[in-house]
Amino acid sequence: MDIVKTLNTDQLKDSTVCHVLNLMSPIFQAEAKFVKENLVVTDVKERRNSIEYKQMLTNLYDYVQSIQPERDTTLFKAVN
Repeated sequence: MDIVKTLNTDQLKDSTVCHVLNLMSPIFQAEAKFVKENLVVTDVKERRNSIEYKQMLTNLYDYVQSIQPERDTTLFKAVN
């Protein structure tokens, strides 16, 4: 997570970006697993429609929607 490597420990635990990356990580891991397992399109679709995968997406979406960044910050520009 190079994007947060400039933050100290205290900043990191409260970092919105770090939390978003932590929510994204299992999604990327699942996608990498699909590739590694050389799944056909129908199998990928089936796994993406699983309760567990959809919950990962919902958790990420809900958190991003809840973010209230300060105006004119990079995060504000990214989510608006």
